[in-house]
Amino acid sequence: MYSAYFDRIANNDQAVLLVESIQKDILLPTSLLPAGSEPGNWFLIMLQDEEITSIELDEAKTKQMENDIQNRLKRLQSRKKSRFKKR
Repeated sequence: MYSAYFDRIANNDQAVLLVESIQKDILLPTSLLPAGSEPGNWFLIMLQDEEITSIELDEAKTKQMENDIQNRLKRLQSRKKSRFKKR
């Protein structure tokens, strides 16, 4: 099984899935995605000959990554001092 990130929709009906562990992006018709899928979701997929044979939403990883992003944004926004000298 591979972890895949739903990056975007291309050409109105093709989901672009990024599979970092094998350095591939895969196009899949949006009609084959699990119900309720949207860009930013993570999936667990099975591949055979570079074709997806199984896909399921990885809700735990999606939630974890959303929390990580929110935490990073909070840290960045909490920095009040500029690192640059004022003139």
